[in-house]
Amino acid sequence: MFSRRLMVVAGVVVIMLGYGLYMPLPDDMEQPWKIRVIVMVVRQVLAASYYTGLFGLESVDRLARPLHRVLNRLGQKDDLQIFDTTFDGVDVQVYLPVTKKDKRPGILYLHGGGWVFGSPELYDDMTRTLARKVDAVVVSVDYRMAPKHSFPVPLEDCLTAAKFFLSNASTYGVDPNRIAIAGDSAGGNLAAAVTLRLRDEAPELPKFKQQVLIYPALQAWDFQTPSYQESSGFLLTASQMVKFWWRYAMGTNIDAKTLKSALANQHISTTLRQSKYSRHVRRDAVPKNFWSRDVKNFPLTTQVDSFSDELITFQKLITNPTFSPLMADNLKDLPKTYIVTAQYDILRDDGIMYAKRLEEAGVSVRHKNYPGTVHGFMMFTKEPVTLNLGKRALEELVIFLKEALCNKK
Repeated sequence: MFSRRLMVVAGVVVIMLGYGLYMPLPDDMEQPWKIRVIVMVVRQVLAASYYTGLFGLESVDRLARPLHRVLNRLGQKDDLQIFDTTFDGVDVQVYLPVTKKDKRPGILYLHGGGWVFGSPELYDDMTRTLARKVDAVVVSVDYRMAPKHSFPVPLEDCLTAAKFFLSNASTYGVDPNRIAIAGDSAGGNLAAAVTLRLRDEAPELPKFKQQVLIYPALQAWDFQTPSYQESSGFLLTASQMVKFWWRYAMGTNIDAKTLKSALANQHISTTLRQSKYSRHVRRDAVPKNFWSRDVKNFPLTTQVDSFSDELITFQKLITNPTFSPLMADNLKDLPKTYIVTAQYDILRDDGIMYAKRLEEAGVSVRHKNYPGTVHGFMMFTKEPVTLNLGKRALEELVIFLKEALCNKK
């Protein structure tokens, strides 16, 4: 009996490996075999994190934090002082260059992970690189996460850390007028939401000089944008993204019926579809050369007459700009913005639409779309899973931040 079960388990593993390694990819995908391996591994981590969450356990990456911390310290130079502290009660990890300098720029980094997993340890290579190469003090925020801590708790933690850093920059040898806020994926959502909140609620504080949004998740209105249609089979799927949004919003797991409705864009009432918010999520902002032949311009119409109480609550959050920054009516007076997107990422069009709306609001924007790669590609900058485009994108971000933050004007 035991051997039969073992054979079944082995068979399932082989099938999963085979599917992952032979997953069809576009012809112009860079380093396709590495992408296949990365996608296969990440999907298993996401699945494990999802199921541990069902039982109220910590996500897999959180359980591995002590190991991450040890590995991150191995073979590293002594040019950075790295320590844990709290900013007004919020846990953060600080990367402080040890060389003497009058005032340095600062970077507040908000990690990704769908608001449900991720940690400063997981992002150590990226934040360490930014601290070292930009010669900046980097603060990586260890915000509380869903489903245990749903919206707005993660945002409030990030906002609290931002206010503290801006108010106490000199304590860490930082020029308060040369601080950037940055984040990727869910962290990009949080970074955009924090800048909106600070603009409206804390005009007395120094302003962030830059915001950096790396493949950010900015709207839960339209799950059939061109990029959602074209890229859902790769590292981040539409189904996973809807589950992330729901956990962040509701602190629970989405049921199969509601998930199916959301994927078909049947999660929003007709009245809401006809409201002013429909102007904020514009597929026509996506350049036509980004529309593949298989992409269809599905109409945003709802054919459902009634909604559950949970879905009605979710609808209210969808139009909240601190939950979905793309839904903000006013995007004026925000920091200069650098947006990174990936060609084969379902969130690509979120970044494109936000860049367009920021430009229309008079905000200085630089948008870089990297062809032939997938969501999360900037995480993979070390062997054995180095993605050349990820390494290049991080190097280009360093160059941009050095120019943007080291200029004291």
